[in-house]
Amino acid sequence: MISLCSHFSIRKTVGHPFIFQLHHFTTQYLKMKKLVTLLFLAFVSIIPLRAQLPDGIVAPNFTATDINGNTWTLYDLLDQGKSVVLFFGTTWSYGSWEYHQSGRLNQVWNQYGPNGTDEIVPFFIEVDDNTTPEDLNGTGGNTYGDWVTGTPYPIIDDGGIVGETYALDDVPRVYAICPNRILTNAINYPTVQFSLVHNECLLPGGVNNAGMLRFVNLPNEFCDEVSFAPNVRFQSLGSAPTTSLEFQLLLNGNLAETRNWTGNLALYQTAGLVFNPVTVSSTTTVEVVVTTVNGLLDDDAINDAISADVSAGPTVSTNFLVVQIRTDNYPREIYWEVVDDQGTVFHAGGNPGIFTGQQLAGTYTQPETVYEHEVALPSDGCYEFVIYDQYNDGICCNEGLGYYRLLDENNFIHLQGGLFTSPEHRPFALSGATTIQNNAAIRGYEGFKGDFCGNLSFAPKLRVQNIGANSINSLKIKAMDGASTLQSFDWTGTLTPGQIQTISMDDLTLDATSTVDFVLVEVNQQPDSFLFQNKVEAIFYRRLPQAPSITLEILTDQWGYENYWQITNSAGNLIASGGNPLIGPNGGGLRVATENDPGAYPNYTTITEQISLPDDVNDCYTYLFVDDWGDGISSPGYMKMTDNFGNLLFNYRPIGVSATLLLDGQFGPSAAKEQHPVSALTLSPNPVSEQLSIDFLVEKSSHFRLEVFSAIGSRMASIFDGPLPAGQQSQTLDVTGWSSGVYFMKMTRKDGGQVVRRFVVAGR
Repeated sequence: MISLCSHFSIRKTVGHPFIFQLHHFTTQYLKMKKLVTLLFLAFVSIIPLRAQLPDGIVAPNFTATDINGNTWTLYDLLDQGKSVVLFFGTTWSYGSWEYHQSGRLNQVWNQYGPNGTDEIVPFFIEVDDNTTPEDLNGTGGNTYGDWVTGTPYPIIDDGGIVGETYALDDVPRVYAICPNRILTNAINYPTVQFSLVHNECLLPGGVNNAGMLRFVNLPNEFCDEVSFAPNVRFQSLGSAPTTSLEFQLLLNGNLAETRNWTGNLALYQTAGLVFNPVTVSSTTTVEVVVTTVNGLLDDDAINDAISADVSAGPTVSTNFLVVQIRTDNYPREIYWEVVDDQGTVFHAGGNPGIFTGQQLAGTYTQPETVYEHEVALPSDGCYEFVIYDQYNDGICCNEGLGYYRLLDENNFIHLQGGLFTSPEHRPFALSGATTIQNNAAIRGYEGFKGDFCGNLSFAPKLRVQNIGANSINSLKIKAMDGASTLQSFDWTGTLTPGQIQTISMDDLTLDATSTVDFVLVEVNQQPDSFLFQNKVEAIFYRRLPQAPSITLEILTDQWGYENYWQITNSAGNLIASGGNPLIGPNGGGLRVATENDPGAYPNYTTITEQISLPDDVNDCYTYLFVDDWGDGISSPGYMKMTDNFGNLLFNYRPIGVSATLLLDGQFGPSAAKEQHPVSALTLSPNPVSEQLSIDFLVEKSSHFRLEVFSAIGSRMASIFDGPLPAGQQSQTLDVTGWSSGVYFMKMTRKDGGQVVRRFVVAGR
């Protein structure tokens, strides 16, 4: 019996968009996420995790009764010369439903079943014994629809024991089984392919009969030359046991080896034979032939030979290539490399975290999108393009029409593909190209980046790779802010070809938002031979409000009740908060919120929050946004913050569980000195009802502007706009008749810097 357990694989069970959401969190399907989870948790029954059966094995026999009371035995059908198709599924699996709805097996039944050529019999085997006949008929609670109406082929319910017999690891699973009992995975087969497989099946006959089944691990392509030991599987197909066989190995029609095998194989049993290693240096046809069975000529010679081509990979004459990847619907599952014949990785792309279940830098995020990567190879030699898919189902053609291509500068395609079920290795030769002596690439920035308060001092870290033919002993790297050089750094050491090393530069100090480009300008005291990936960007944000009164604007999505935010000071004390308090700062991803929670934001609504930061201290404040479901705010939602002078602090659409941003609140007495226009700016009396005295010290003669703004950012008065000499200065402001409330005095120096002070007008 197949039982339900949490090890069942979701990924292959599903093809429908809303289940697709569970694994890939695609935004366009977020609107169905609550319903999907409830359905999935209600439906999930489960199959113990195993490996699927490999092609070429003898299918195990079974006897089962269909829903109409007919009893079927697999081997009885095969002995009639028919092929059998087994479609394993569950009523609650959308992948199974999608396969059922495709109508492929209806077509197989109509064209090749009893009303057609009468050579193939398909079955649907429902393997979850906990589902009911109502589920099969579309009226139960664990089903996607009616599986019975319009289905002409047999349906076997409560087929858990058959699933166990076939070591089922996932649904849907489809096997095609030949009359000689050999099994083939056929989930991707179009209707006509089932007939083609049937026509190629080996058939029993005669007394002394053996047939060649397939090559095992024969190399498909090679570069320069390849050595391999031809490995074949064969089957006994005669009424007499097969006890001895003679084989010949031919290369391009020339005899390379004769081998004898002895054993004892009954009808339909299989065995293998490995020949001595051979080496080929050009495209070669490899053929294995059975010459005698039990010391006699084979009674049926039609199945005695098997052949395949071992092909030389393409030859490329330019160092500069392009890897082109068109993603399928699961872009995060793709990773590729270009390696030399020593296994050194010179270039890579996609998600290197597929081997550990992570999503790392470089991950493709957009489905059905073309990504292009320049590839520079150092010198002539053998290379290999290797592509991996996390689920070993390739990138074409069931989950989108993805592909890979290796092109030269003239857009000539040297390699292409996309349909593979294991890591695909595609060798190619580089011949007649130039030699790139001194060449390096920056593979990533690893130092500090993002938000900071005050002055930031840090040591930038870069991952640098040698992609040239020479060892690298010195590098010159510059940190640039626009046209300004912030640092010029010289590194010495040893980087062998292909080697990657993390390099720490000297400390860098920033005091404002900056986009810093780290540029590799020299290799071995010479300009880089090829300007390829010689620059990487890092952004540093100092979010500096010019007034302590700020405005937070949030446009909620369909699930506004999932949102919570707060602002805390450097001591961790709460300054302001909003949204659903049930979630709180630690509730991201817990999925406990509901629309009826007190304080929760409504859906599809613009929320405006007025926040006042303390203006008498300088502090670094933390803004934290939390999402209860763990998927952020869906488009077109956003969160935006401005100070009340209209300066934008951030405009951001958070994704994931939470988002953390820093606000540099420089409003206290030391702020004037830090921003340099004036010092000791004081307002008195404060609160004020008539005359406000404004006193300040100008440290450097310049042009100044002195203005007053309301708490919502409206300019109330312009007090002074002109040059001021260095020294103590005073101004006055008459607020008689002004509305009671909070106002802000802003002093700005024309050549940069400003100071803001808050004062209160009290009614008389």
